Amino acid sequence: MDFGKDLANISKKILKQKGITISNEWDDYHIVMNFLEIQRRWLFDSKVPCEVKVSKQLSGKISTLTPLELQVYNDIVSRMKNGQPLEPYMSRLIYNTKVSKSDFLLKNWNIYHLHLETVGKNNKFEGKSSNLLFFQPKDNVLHLIDIKPHPRGCTWFDRDLLEIIFDNWPSLLRYEKGMKPTISVPDKEVHDGLKNMVMIIDFHDGMLFPTNLGVASSGDSSWAVLLTNRIFNSFRIAEKELSEHEEKIKLEIFNQTHIYPKHRLDYVLRIVNDDFYAYEYRVKKNIFLFSLKEF
Repeated sequence: MDFGKDLANISKKILKQKGITISNEWDDYHIVMNFLEIQRRWLFDSKVPCEVKVSKQLSGKISTLTPLELQVYNDIVSRMKNGQPLEPYMSRLIYNTKVSKSDFLLKNWNIYHLHLETVGKNNKFEGKSSNLLFFQPKDNVLHLIDIKPHPRGCTWFDRDLLEIIFDNWPSLLRYEKGMKPTISVPDKEVHDGLKNMVMIIDFHDGMLFPTNLGVASSGDSSWAVLLTNRIFNSFRIAEKELSEHEEKIKLEIFNQTHIYPKHRLDYVLRIVNDDFYAYEYRVKKNIFLFSLKEF
């Protein structure tokens, strides 16, 4: 049994179905980590309806949208509430695995953006709007922050977005009141700095930590790295326990089926929703390992 390899194969199959090239340099760990990172970008390509909350600042802007922007905005909100895919309004870069093409606004601050344009036959955005809708998820609630022009370069760090979140839903931020960073970094340098390290931001009477725990020195999401570490560590513990308790498991199988397995038990990984199971295919037995909800 090798649950890490099993999960890598499952991840690889899904990535290939999406047309994503698997780098020859990725081992099983990096296949899973990259899958988790990319899957996070697809978070709302699901059938789960969400509650939608709109900031005071955005509510005041709705009347200023062009007819096209208003049409797209209403369609996005409808899709959010009815559990329909948002992918048509996402950047085409959601399928890109290069760190340099990453969405660091998402990696650091858990803020997604959608284009207020329709998509044509060539899978390209049509229309004349350069505005984006920025939002942040929390469980099954989507918090619509603001509509602003498409950022470029260092403007991808936008303090105004964080101010709006703080004004409307402060609990969404990792804010520590009464603590201050020892070095104050100019806003124009924050975006590039956050591509390579975890950086603390001077904010109001305290400081802000990146909502998603920032990035590792490699530029990979700290969230994805930590989750992959926990999954692979849990696999190693589970494999060790299954091997050490094989005789006990065989007796349990005998008590349930009246058949004592004479072969050495072997398992493959099965995933049902967010639950991970070890499946012994010859005796058709599922053994619960852990749930991602625990992480």
